[in-house]
Amino acid sequence: MIANSIVVLILFLQHEAFYLLPKQLLVAPGVFRMADASLVAMPFFALSVPKTISRYSEESLLVISFLLMMFLSCLMGSLFFPQSYYEGILNIRNNFVWASFFAFIPLIGNLEQAERLVKFLTFLTGIYVLLLLVTKYFPGLGLIHLPKNVYDKGSTLLRFGEHRLFFPYGNIPLMFFFIALAQSVNGDMKEGGAAKAMRLAFMFVVLNAVVYSMTRAVIYPVLAAVVFAFITAKSRNIKFAGIAIGVLLICFQVLSTSISSTGSSPFEGTLLGKMLLKSDELSSEDGRVNQARMYLTQFARSPVTGVGNFAIGKYTKYQDAVAQTVRAYGFFNGSDLGYLKMVGENGLLGVAWLLWWFSYYYRRGRQTLARARQVGGAPFAEVLTRGLLYFTVYILISGVTLGHWVHHNMLTILPLSLALMAIARVSLDETCAAPVPVRQPARPFPAAQRGLLT
Repeated sequence: MIANSIVVLILFLQHEAFYLLPKQLLVAPGVFRMADASLVAMPFFALSVPKTISRYSEESLLVISFLLMMFLSCLMGSLFFPQSYYEGILNIRNNFVWASFFAFIPLIGNLEQAERLVKFLTFLTGIYVLLLLVTKYFPGLGLIHLPKNVYDKGSTLLRFGEHRLFFPYGNIPLMFFFIALAQSVNGDMKEGGAAKAMRLAFMFVVLNAVVYSMTRAVIYPVLAAVVFAFITAKSRNIKFAGIAIGVLLICFQVLSTSISSTGSSPFEGTLLGKMLLKSDELSSEDGRVNQARMYLTQFARSPVTGVGNFAIGKYTKYQDAVAQTVRAYGFFNGSDLGYLKMVGENGLLGVAWLLWWFSYYYRRGRQTLARARQVGGAPFAEVLTRGLLYFTVYILISGVTLGHWVHHNMLTILPLSLALMAIARVSLDETCAAPVPVRQPARPFPAAQRGLLT
């Protein structure tokens, strides 16, 4: 329980209390910021790093190579833009929470502890998402200390005439949602009726949050990952059920449109229906198109290493930071495009790292599932691995627009995801490699002893 509490504390510090505390307790300008406290805590786990690297070599190299790439990006930024190396480090210091992987590994340690941690964090995450949903309808309760104008009448966070749900750190509940989904469609784990009801309630709450966030970059990838989960399920019945539900929804939409005098369907009147069927009514994403051109232009300047991170927009003296920095330097520190941001800032090195990241989950995930079938008695390892693979499918698709690997609101769950996958992989590998004890045949008694017995 102590180790689980420390993991929760690390996440709590990294996300600056998840908006559960007033800002004056989180930030003292020029003196303290809660997110930096998690970086200060990392050296306490330094003694376990050599053992972690030895036992979890590929995962450790993934983290170390990313950290080295971040140091390089600060150097490149100081070469291409009028900023110091120190300003570059300050600008991306949140990215160094990748080092928390080396804290999570010794804190979790084994599959049994991983199972307890997943259950604990799923419970806490469900409560947090429920608080976010309640706050949407009752923002004055003070449960969540919201940024300015989120639910005001003049808020810009409106879509289809309704306030979008304030849904920060969405990757955290989504990772546990996909683990719960894996248990629902593939699980062989024994659980009571109360545990099953709580799991289904958690999934319902998270799906509601996804829909009410009205964020296309989240909704579409989540639906795609859910479809992937059903199609790749072990049970044929679940596969056919997923296909049947999809066909029924399409038929329902076609039928209701054909018989409706207005050309619309009941499904179209729902929030999810609006997101899926009326996206063309939303404003065009001209800003992202311009960012794409910007990143590709900067990539051409430095294809191998990229142009590095750009701190000018944050520390600039300009009043209109984005517009004036783009005019002055042709670049700004954007956050709306995931893959292209990596391409522009980290070049081919960043592309190679992303390919390594996704290939790791594909290779090691298949290997771990094969080991789980070989062992035959590791239902949680299989559920965990499948859930992390579904989550990776979501990351793969949504990474077109979301900067999962470099945005502080999104990246902090990735080291934990990597640690959980590493522990499942190594635990099953060691179980399969362990020699099976062979029962020695009974040795006959020497002749003298036989004589005594007779």
